[in-house]
Parts: sequence; structure tokens; C-alpha cells
Amino acid sequence: MEAIARRHARPVPADVLLHPIAIASLGLLIVNDHVLKGAFPGPITGKLSDFAGLVIFPLALVATWELLRSLTGRKWMSGRLSIGVAVAVTGAVFAAVKLVPPATALVSELFGVGQWLLTMPADGPLPTRIMTDATDLVALPALLIAYVIVLRRREHGNDV
Repeated sequence: MEAIARRHARPVPADVLLHPIAIASLGLLIVNDHVLKGAFPGPITGKLSDFAGLVIFPLALVATWELLRSLTGRKWMSGRLSIGVAVAVTGAVFAAVKLVPPATALVSELFGVGQWLLTMPADGPLPTRIMTDATDLVALPALLIAYVIVLRRREHGNDV
């Protein structure tokens, strides 16, 4: 009965982050980065974060866009253009970070500042560990998952 009610529910801004694949991707990213990489360092745990991040990040961009548009009273529902831009930006930044050492260093510093702002440890921001590694580009097709999630929601309401 709950599935039927959910199927007919109207979409709300940022609900793309509530999609089961989005939730699983975020959970995988957190567990992988904070548990699995330490317990099982290697190429598999490194790639898991890449795949999960490439699913969740464009969805987070779309959700932010939808919330901002909703707060200003505008039509907020995302479509091909907004998810296309989110996927393109995510893919371009990811590729730059994985191929260009100065981009890797910059994003590492920015992530460190972001983590520091969330936790405010006394020793200040510390850069996160991000590796320049062209083999990580194998994860780029994961961007298509985010694209499909947004388009299916647009076509079918919340039945995604």
C-alpha cells in the first residue's frame, strides 16, 4: 500500500536525493571512505568512491538547483538541461582532478576546508587525500545513472 501511495506522490524539490540508488551511493561513499579504504586499501576501494561520488554529486547539484528555484517561487522541476549541466560539470571537474595535479591539489584543499567547517577541529583544515589517477576515469559512466534518475522522475513523478 505504501508503494502505491509513493508512486502517486507529487515530486518535491530535491527529492532526487531520496532515490534508493542515491541513498545507497551516499552510504557506500561514506562507508568506503571511512571504513573500507582503511581496512582494505587498494584499487577496488579507490574505484568504489569514484563510482558512488559520480552518482551522488550531480544529484546533489540538481537538488541544490531545485531548492534555490523553489525558494524563489520559480518552476523548479529539473529536466534534461539541468541534469545535463550537472553531469557535464561533475564529469569535467572529476576528469580535471584525476588528470591535472594542480586541480587535484586544489580540490584536496577545498575538501579539507569543507570537512573542517563541518567538524571544526582545533588544528584547522587539513587537505584530504585525493590521488591523480587516469584509471579512475573508468567510473565516468556512473554519471548516466544520475541522468536517468532525474529524467525518470520527470517522466513518472516519484515512481523512480
